[in-house]
Amino acid sequence: MNSEPKKTVLTQWVRAWNQQLLRFLSRRGASRQEAEDFVQEVYLRVLRMDDLDLVNSPQAYLFKIAKNLLSEWKMRAAQTHPHTADGLKILVADENPEAELEQRDEQRFIRQALDGLPLVTRQVLLLHIQEDMSYDEVSKHLDMTRRSVKRHVLAGYSGLRHRLGGLRLELPAKDDSP
Repeated sequence: MNSEPKKTVLTQWVRAWNQQLLRFLSRRGASRQEAEDFVQEVYLRVLRMDDLDLVNSPQAYLFKIAKNLLSEWKMRAAQTHPHTADGLKILVADENPEAELEQRDEQRFIRQALDGLPLVTRQVLLLHIQEDMSYDEVSKHLDMTRRSVKRHVLAGYSGLRHRLGGLRLELPAKDDSP
């Protein structure tokens, strides 16, 4: 059978049994969309056939193909695992780009404020805060009195508060005073 008569025959079959096939599949658990997809697959399988003349009962043949497709679909569905949101958790990035950008801007702002302090005050503050040194340790490290260290720390905090204005900083609450 050449391709033109095959298309003509198939068109007749679609007109005659398409709605019945859709109802048949819908009654057996397929959604409307799935039923339409199954019916389309039925017709594609028929188009792949070499000789439609071998089909004695076209309606029964179409319904048999539809029934087989539905069975295959149900077997595959039974073997698949239900979708959960658990797998999505690993796809979500822990980073928050907006927060990172804001933190970078704050750090640059703090760095500029620190750079505006006198050199010795900046050194004392950095040793005290970043290196977690006590007043005594800073005084030994920089060869200055403990009292000078305390003055530089207080002056540094005051200078930072003034330069940073509205920026809320979590400065360590260290008071090494005796």
